[in-house]
Amino acid sequence: MDIKGDWKKRAVSGLMVLAMALSLLPTSILAADTRSVTDNAIKNGSFEQPASNIDNSPQLAAAQVHDWHTTAFDQKIEFGSRRNGGNAPQLTGGDQTIPDGYQFAELNANEESTLYQYAATVGGNVYEWGLSHRGRYGIDRMAVIIGPKQSQIDPATGERIDVDPAKPDKNGKDQFMRMTDWVKSHAEKLGVKIPVTGCTQKITVYSKKFAANGGFQNDIGDAFSASPSDVYTEKWNVWIIGTSSTAWGNYGTKSPDYAAGNLAYSCRYAVPDGQTETVFAFCSYSATTYNNDKTLGNLIDNIHFSLYQTITAAATAGGSGNIRVSTGDETKIGSSMSKLVVANGETAFVPLSPW
Repeated sequence: MDIKGDWKKRAVSGLMVLAMALSLLPTSILAADTRSVTDNAIKNGSFEQPASNIDNSPQLAAAQVHDWHTTAFDQKIEFGSRRNGGNAPQLTGGDQTIPDGYQFAELNANEESTLYQYAATVGGNVYEWGLSHRGRYGIDRMAVIIGPKQSQIDPATGERIDVDPAKPDKNGKDQFMRMTDWVKSHAEKLGVKIPVTGCTQKITVYSKKFAANGGFQNDIGDAFSASPSDVYTEKWNVWIIGTSSTAWGNYGTKSPDYAAGNLAYSCRYAVPDGQTETVFAFCSYSATTYNNDKTLGNLIDNIHFSLYQTITAAATAGGSGNIRVSTGDETKIGSSMSKLVVANGETAFVPLSPW
């Protein structure tokens, strides 16, 4: 009997089980990122700034709104507010509560448009999103879209310049609106069922690179595809959410099903290698309105994107060892350890195979 060889096999087996179990645990941050797992990659995610103490449904210039950008041609962002004690007129279903704070945003303001933010990211990072959504006069649907920030080479200077999503005019569509239209017409081909209410599974869409004024480079024919190619190089994850006007719906990490471990869809986004900036976009998919009024619907609040990262571990068989994260911190582990308290204070249980 080769006791020495058997010990090595058991040691390797134990390490593999431990590494696989720990690979799913959240930890503090990546080396190039200073946020902790409890930090929100989205800033002003509950639309509390700027505070509106007078008007219950202010429409503000995007330049006044902290951290958010809009594709609206008039560059206005509409809020609902109960900060002065009054009711927000967008809350028509009787329930006047707001999920977080005193204010929220309405995606369909003076015109259909997209709200979006950029975040610095590192390849290999994983985010989980959560948000609250509500219809205004019935069931409204919105899209959550995450993917690479767009840029192109300026032919005049040879320098790389940003290409922000945009609309060609007030009645036109930006790139994300065009994407949601494409998903709507290709849902069967994509193998996706769009529920009346609730959230879809994660949908993957590939597009051409963005160009100015809502366009795409080589914008002839279809701008989107269900599979990548030399033409369709930009990868996007899309979720469609539908909620009635009677109460707020909570999705992703905000859903009670997430806390119970029963979420029926993945709310994770994995940053591809080399993607240093990521865009998080929110746009209208459809809205129940009077006379097809596109200026009403899709209330949104309480947006959160949590940063996650895998952990690597090493230990000797039957002995103690260390868990090392990329910040250089270590957590001691022992042969009888069954749980680990991670950065956000939650306890993660680690199954260990017998050595």
